[in-house]
Order: sequence, then structure tokens, then C-alpha cells
Amino acid sequence: MRILRTQLGLLITVSLALGTTGNQARAEYEVDLDAGFWIPFMPDYTAGSIVQGGIVQQPDLFTDDQTDLGTKLGLSGFYRRSGSSTRIEYDLALAGIDDMGSSATFADPTPGSVWFASLDGIGRVQTAAGENASFTLGSDVLYNSQYVGLAETFWLHGDRNQSFDLGFGFSHLEFEQEFVMNAQFDFSGSGQYLEDLDTNYLGGEVRGSLNRRLNGRDWILDFGVGFFNMNAEYEGQSFLRSAVGTVLDTDVIVDEIDEFAVTVDLGLQLDARMRGMVIRPGVNFKYISDMPFINHPMTEVPLSDPAFISTQSGYFLGINLEVLGCSGCCRR
Repeated sequence: MRILRTQLGLLITVSLALGTTGNQARAEYEVDLDAGFWIPFMPDYTAGSIVQGGIVQQPDLFTDDQTDLGTKLGLSGFYRRSGSSTRIEYDLALAGIDDMGSSATFADPTPGSVWFASLDGIGRVQTAAGENASFTLGSDVLYNSQYVGLAETFWLHGDRNQSFDLGFGFSHLEFEQEFVMNAQFDFSGSGQYLEDLDTNYLGGEVRGSLNRRLNGRDWILDFGVGFFNMNAEYEGQSFLRSAVGTVLDTDVIVDEIDEFAVTVDLGLQLDARMRGMVIRPGVNFKYISDMPFINHPMTEVPLSDPAFISTQSGYFLGINLEVLGCSGCCRR
């Protein structure tokens, strides 16, 4: 079973970058190091349901949008032989967030009750009349990416301040997510999920940029298209406990999916100089056609399927500010 959703995400990065360029007798190079913050909108995490007469009345009772503030590090640059328009370029990125999540309390709805299912979809803890159920989620995410490729520069009208760059290369993206979900009932017991979701995108990208000088400013339009094999691996363990803490049920569920995924990137940057420094504000948009999320059992009659993963499309809007550490730094 494959479920598709659409999500709009916002990624804001404010970074301080230290850049260096160099000229050797036979080569030119540039290295940029940046550190900053990011606010990703990850796929929603959902759990629990309201069930009446063995039929789910409200699925995904608890929902967390997996949004928080994290840190980001990046390293990028290029190398080429002097006099050549072809260069080797690369960029690396690492970002992470600890202790995301939220909590919510739900009262017994009567008629019906709040259910928290085991990951195999068979067992559950449910509220009795007048009882509350408290759901608490803690989660972490670690993201990393690597790109290395070849690019060619085409000067426009013989002006080295105006150029069109086109390149392609190998690309890898990875998301590592961990979830701890606790459901505490007043006197019926408790439930817990311990889950890992690791996603790898392996493939290639075509990248380009248009550098034009308008009104005395350098404007850079970046674009890219990536083609990836997306592999996601899920492992979850659930526990159901009595009111006195005795483990009544435990299950381990694993799932894996492979999808073909496409990414599209668009960005706009402006180079400006201030007191010998290069200031580079910018905005970018990223589309990912397939991102995994966890489907938890709802435990209706007949019993639900075990937990599984499926995909949704994702979007990221990025805003960044880079301050390069030298006035002689150039983009290419």
C-alpha cells in the first residue's frame, strides 16, 4: 500500500561563511566554510486513534509537525587548472536537531475510547470512562549530503563578470531519524514506540547557474535537477504495559522501500560588498518527490496492518545570508 501526501516546508539558514581563494602557478581554487541554523519542516509524525464499536472514528489522533531549530555546517569550493574553463566542484553539508517533539492529552471521548496500538496492529491500550491519555514524543534528526562533479563556465559577451555555468556530478543525501513515543493512561496502563527511520538518496544531479551584473550588482540564479534511488529502512519496537508497569506485549516491526526520487532546486543570490567583505543574501526552493513517513496501526476490526512506511512529496523554502571573509573572493 502506497500513500502519497504533499507537504510545504520552510528551511531558513543564516550563516557566517569563511571563504578563501587562491592562485597557484598552474591552478585556481576556492574553499568556503559556513556555520549557521536551519528550521526544517519534516513529515508529520502521527499516532493513536479514537475507536468506537471496533471502527476508527478519528485516525492520527496525535500529530507532531517535526519542526524545530537546529544547527548546520557546510563546506564547498572548486579546483581548476589556470586558463581552463572546466573545474571540479564539491559541497558537503551536515545539520541536526535534538529533542524535537511535543505532547498532548486526550480525554476519553465516550462513546468510544482513545486507543494506542502495538506496532503489529493486534494489541492496544485504551481509555476507560473518565480517563485521560497523555502522548509525548521525543525525536532527533541528522542530515548530511555530499556532491562532487565537473562544471564548465561559459563567459557571456567576453565579460568575466557575466557567465553561465553548467555541470553534473554524483550526489548523496541522508536523513537519520529517531523517535521515542510514550502514551500514558491514567489507570489502564501505558504504551511506547522506539523507532528508527534511515533514508538514503543516491544518484546524480545536473547543476547550473547564471551570473549577471545588473545595476552594478552581481545576481546569481542557481538551478539543479537530481535523479536518485531513494532507499528507506524502518525498524520499530513497541511495548504495552499494565498499570503497575508489567510488560503485556512487545513487538518488533521492520519495513523497507525503494523509490525513484527527483529533486528540483532553484536559488537566487546577490553579491554585495561592504567594508571589504562580500555579503551574499539569497533565497532557494527545493522539491523532493518522495520522502518517507511512518504509518502506525489504527487497530480497527478487522485488525489493522502492522506499521509500515510510505512516501510523500516535500518542499523546502530556504533563506540564507553568507558573509565571505575576504574582498577578493569570487564565485567561480
